Amino acid sequence: MTVLCWICVALLPQATMPSTPIVGIVHAVHQTTVSAETSGRIARRHDVELKTVKRGSMVFEIDDSLQRADFRSAVAQLRSAKADLNFASSELRRLRTLAADDASSKAAIERAEATEESAKAGVAIAEAATAKAEFFMTKTRVTAPFDGVLTRLFMEQGEYVRTGQPLFQIMDPEKVRVESWVDAATARTLKIGQGVVIVSGTQEVAGKITGIATGTDNPARTLKVIVHATNASGTDGQRPLQVGVRVYWSPRP
Repeated sequence: MTVLCWICVALLPQATMPSTPIVGIVHAVHQTTVSAETSGRIARRHDVELKTVKRGSMVFEIDDSLQRADFRSAVAQLRSAKADLNFASSELRRLRTLAADDASSKAAIERAEATEESAKAGVAIAEAATAKAEFFMTKTRVTAPFDGVLTRLFMEQGEYVRTGQPLFQIMDPEKVRVESWVDAATARTLKIGQGVVIVSGTQEVAGKITGIATGTDNPARTLKVIVHATNASGTDGQRPLQVGVRVYWSPRP
């Protein structure tokens, strides 16, 4: 396995710049897969695949019938738990008042205190259950976590999704890197932080070297070099650096 060490590779006195452009493949820097946080049938899949979306844009809507039913049930249980607590507290106050006139025993008061504590715990449990039910109800609306492009949708409308199951993949097209493999002689001509020009078709994009491997164990004896684009939108905003595309780059003197 190749071990990368993000340190500067010193230029040797006899080193010269590569005479030919270096080939690389474009990869996303910021890419994530969004998974379902609740279960249910996909009620709607918005038409957003391979489209640019804004943070918060709706991607999937999961049928929330079950979640709403769970929430209503939790609210009812909470209401009942609070009623039990009110009754227990009222009974404890009554017994304490009677105790002032020696009309209530210590044992009766202790039982009432225990009942009140139990009722308080019941309210706490019911409140937690209500909050949990409300949380899952909000998770039936699945949105884009950041501005980007949806590169893949894993579910279709009408399908049943389970908690943890992938729903879609999204990437930020403004943040990409180019990965290349070069021989040791070429690696010696490069250094961390060095500016480069990335060429894709007729477009040129500025970038800089951010990583150079210091060792290799692959059969080709090549070293991995990472270049980050500093302007992935290109000169006319057309985003020439598409993920998976082969590009060429040359270091600046």
